[in-house]
Amino acid sequence: MNLVKPSMKIAFQKPGLRALAFLIVIVLQACTTEQPHQVLSGRIMGTTWSVQIAGTVQTQEQQQALARIEQLLSEVDQSMSTYKPDSELNRINAAGAGSYQLSAPLFAVIDLAKDIYLRSDGAFDVTVGPLVTLWGFGSDPAPEPATVPEPAAIQAVLKNTGMGSVQLDKKERRVTLAEPVTLDLSAIAKGYAVDKVALSLIKSGLRNFLVEVGGELRASGVNKKGNHWVIGIETPVEDRRQAYTGVMLKQKAIATSGDYRNFFEVQGKRYSHTLDPRSGYPVEHKVASVTVLADSAAAADGWATALNVLGLDAGLQLAEREGLAAFFIVREGESFVSRESSAYTAYNNTVP
Repeated sequence: MNLVKPSMKIAFQKPGLRALAFLIVIVLQACTTEQPHQVLSGRIMGTTWSVQIAGTVQTQEQQQALARIEQLLSEVDQSMSTYKPDSELNRINAAGAGSYQLSAPLFAVIDLAKDIYLRSDGAFDVTVGPLVTLWGFGSDPAPEPATVPEPAAIQAVLKNTGMGSVQLDKKERRVTLAEPVTLDLSAIAKGYAVDKVALSLIKSGLRNFLVEVGGELRASGVNKKGNHWVIGIETPVEDRRQAYTGVMLKQKAIATSGDYRNFFEVQGKRYSHTLDPRSGYPVEHKVASVTVLADSAAAADGWATALNVLGLDAGLQLAEREGLAAFFIVREGESFVSRESSAYTAYNNTVP
């Protein structure tokens, strides 16, 4: 695989935080004639989005699909945003404990989040927001200098978190919050938005595209050079952007969770923004990033976070148990080593 410089940058920017960017779109050198190429982009859900279309948009239905992208993203934003006070999610958070009828998209995302929570033994938990804020990794600027919360404060906040308090009724499409927990879907909603756009494009007859929202991606068909889309998984260093390795996407979605761009140090100890929702403390393992390939971006998004929380040994065990295609980059002294699940190896062996 002959990798050349990235064709575009992908970044997720949260207010008050540095950009978190873990994946890079890479163009393979090729001798084929380039197809027509369109790029659409904008901002939504407190982050960026882009859609690359290879080939000609021929039919009115396809043109309408492109015109509808912003509407689709806006609908997801209005349903799941933590930035909009009047979003469906924030209205439920403000109401506190109780039972609520949900829109189909919001129910689907919370249902997936609960499923990953159960299958990861609590490593993925969308009620962790108050802990993130306590540790200074929330949307508001962290205090300077950074401080480590007192154990008593951590335990107090833990009492107000936990997906165990979230019960779902699929028949009635209702969520019941037994406790006034705060739901924050930022670790999975961007992936859902990617899927929503991708499925709309496929329905319109478009086959060759790459959709990105906040750094989560889903590919279909081939790029403008006629090759499968290739994504570079970043080397987990702070001071430069370079691909550690590349992976070719064949009708797949990809997401990466990493800790190397958002952390603080106190007395020489590094505190990652990746929090273990079970303990309330930042993870202390040597995994720098985890990348997951899946059929949906929402699933890749959620599972990458769960595996990053678990670390290498437990994360690999879970990936093998669940059949996840996962790629781990691990710190080893001043350098890095990689490990991958058998599903990830098998996928790479099937891609030409």
